[in-house]
Amino acid sequence: MMLRQFIPLLVAVIFLSCDKDLEKNSMPLLGKMETTLGAETLTTTVQYNDGKPIFMQALGSSGGTSVNVTTRIIRNSQGIIEKIIIKNPAYLTTFFADSIIYTINYSTVNNRYTSLVNYLFFKNGTTEYDSTYFTFDAAGTITQATKLISNGSSPGYQEAERNEFTYDNGNLIRCKNYIFNSLFLEQNVSYDSRINPMGFGKEWILIGSTRNNRKFEQSSPNNATTVSFTRNGVTSITTTTYTYNLNNFPASKTDLLPNGSTQISTFYYQ
Repeated sequence: MMLRQFIPLLVAVIFLSCDKDLEKNSMPLLGKMETTLGAETLTTTVQYNDGKPIFMQALGSSGGTSVNVTTRIIRNSQGIIEKIIIKNPAYLTTFFADSIIYTINYSTVNNRYTSLVNYLFFKNGTTEYDSTYFTFDAAGTITQATKLISNGSSPGYQEAERNEFTYDNGNLIRCKNYIFNSLFLEQNVSYDSRINPMGFGKEWILIGSTRNNRKFEQSSPNNATTVSFTRNGVTSITTTTYTYNLNNFPASKTDLLPNGSTQISTFYYQ
């Protein structure tokens, strides 16, 4: 249940946010990305309000399966995220509903997101309550996301998953993923020095902490050039190269996947 699959073609979601909002709001907004792998194409589109994403959709096919995943980001009048609603027909294989609603908690005193909570209603009759809380360093950077669950299998809550983050120059370079306190997966990332049009800032940690969304590197200001995943001593590496437009934003990127295949993404700006 806690396993998060990495599907190369399923590019999660795209938005610009947070610490550099004033700077980024003056830059082009990434409206669409088309990703092609073999005969399959996945198109991810984004809608904004005042420069902040409020709706995203990934539509197409991946791994021989049709994909139609929508993400609604509900914000208050100050632009703070209050809820994230992810709709995915694939959820119906496990849950009674095709959507998961995440309620976001925010501290106005500390000006930071503190946690997200959700319920899961399984078809086997189990109801699970999930609460993911964030740990910060002295500079206000999220260093850890810890998920606690309560599903009736034991009294109270137990730690089901933990992600520990390491940064360099604002870029998230390492994520260690623990399942029930055992190291499950380690992700290491290197970057170039160009502006990441998918540099989501702090808000991406919220999306990355939802079900099956692992791409924490999208919180970084620069473009990822290598992403490696190590599990049980086996490492898989994706290498990415970019072409840039006249505004010095990526026009396209080419991913060399661990299996030797090539995935190409094209970016469209508003």
